[in-house]
Amino acid sequence: MSDNPSDPGDTAVKHRDAGLWVNNLEVFLAAQPDVPYGQLALSPTGGLAALRHEIVEGVLRSEAWDVKPAVRQRLDSNGWSVAVALPLAGLLPGRPVEPGARLYANFMRTRRFDNQASWSWSPVFADGYAQSLHRMGTIFLAPLVPGGEFPVNGAFASTNGIVPDGWILNRPAGPDADQSAAAREGRFLLAGGSTALHAYHQTLQPARRGDRIVLEFTVAGTGQGAAGVYLNAGGGDGAGSRIEQWPLTPEPQPHSLTVTVHHASPDRFVAGFRPVLGAAPRSRAEFSGFRVRLLPRGSDAPGPYHDSE
Repeated sequence: MSDNPSDPGDTAVKHRDAGLWVNNLEVFLAAQPDVPYGQLALSPTGGLAALRHEIVEGVLRSEAWDVKPAVRQRLDSNGWSVAVALPLAGLLPGRPVEPGARLYANFMRTRRFDNQASWSWSPVFADGYAQSLHRMGTIFLAPLVPGGEFPVNGAFASTNGIVPDGWILNRPAGPDADQSAAAREGRFLLAGGSTALHAYHQTLQPARRGDRIVLEFTVAGTGQGAAGVYLNAGGGDGAGSRIEQWPLTPEPQPHSLTVTVHHASPDRFVAGFRPVLGAAPRSRAEFSGFRVRLLPRGSDAPGPYHDSE
């Protein structure tokens, strides 16, 4: 789990000696929007405090929280930014935190100096945080993505003879008479004109950061072929693409490539992908025997694949 807040301007650096509880970032985490909860405080100068708050025999008590966060921060006259990573295993003592679960949190930019207003990720509408735990925000952890092969009509069966069923041509704006596509007898032909011609499978397949997407196929042609993935964020919004090109030969050749999923932008967390095949400008590529499978992150599944980072 991580958070990457930023406080622009020179406020943090001017008050860097104000003390941990006067000038800090505070992180609150709980299994429910109530006690017990964990509290992590970080100062611009590297100060750190980690506490657990719970009710024991009817009394609210605090003790040291045995958590070891990884912290990276930058402080200068342009602002203060912090990146924090906490291990899921010890995030909520007494309750496992696993992919697909939910937890409750708040992130506070504490600024108790010169009458500065403090900030919160989830509004608390109170002077003290402890009185507003019920206003914690909810965080949903992404579920694990199952590995294995995806159904993408890799045999290229087609009812119209132009594109395989379930596939879509991604044509550039404006007509290009030199482009063409044909799907027949288990083969998918893509010919680029003055611009490249790509086709993608319309089903959005799940994926997350660190997963490896493996594409395997046989291809022949002239010029350069292309293959890869379109990446998508939640809701199907675009999150970049990873397309590789290589020289084609007249004789069919087996080809494989692996794409390791990375977030292209902090605003576009990858949630899924669509496989892509294509031909570069003035190229003809004929594909057959197409397979797509996913190796979840942390998987030790074998595969001598080229990783197109």
